[in-house]
Amino acid sequence: MEDIEDLRRHWSYERWRVFGHSWGATLALAYAWTHPDRVERLVYCAGVGPGKDWKAPYRDAERARLTPEQLMRRQQLEQADREPAEEIEYLTLCWCTDYADRETGVKWAHDDATSAPFKVNFAANKQLSAEAEAWSAEDVAARCRQITAPTVVLHGEADPRPLWNARRIAEMIAGAEFREIPGAGHELWRENSEEYTAVLRGFLLRG
Repeated sequence: MEDIEDLRRHWSYERWRVFGHSWGATLALAYAWTHPDRVERLVYCAGVGPGKDWKAPYRDAERARLTPEQLMRRQQLEQADREPAEEIEYLTLCWCTDYADRETGVKWAHDDATSAPFKVNFAANKQLSAEAEAWSAEDVAARCRQITAPTVVLHGEADPRPLWNARRIAEMIAGAEFREIPGAGHELWRENSEEYTAVLRGFLLRG
């Protein structure tokens, strides 16, 4: 959060518009309640929502999008000391469940896994997630009451992360709106770019 604030000061913005996707949505939310006077508008995109209630439904939905063979192979790779080709295969099986369309999801996930410039830092991900999950839903609700910026919560209809928990964030922030993007999973702009762009542009340009 302080890195973000350092950037704002560096670029001499008095207030700015903050957008966060996935775990970045959690970071943007925390920045907005820590520095409410610096946020002009807030976009919470494809976040997991408050608390830990979302994790079991998410895992169930994710596993349901893999064939038994894919699930078994992913479990094998998870336990292995993976070679580069196996790392790509593993990431493909981890990321393909984020999409509404299975075939396209596998292709995009493989493309991303192949072209990723850096290795995934699983240790850092685990630590950051643990810090955020230490906030109870009640903690998040209390902190969200500090947010004064107009806020939109965007979530894909087919994101395996539960829609209902993302909606809770919108309910916790005064005046926030919730927009469900049909036919889209976790990366909304890829599967329904037209509606995603229209909603986002309309929110950001609103007077």
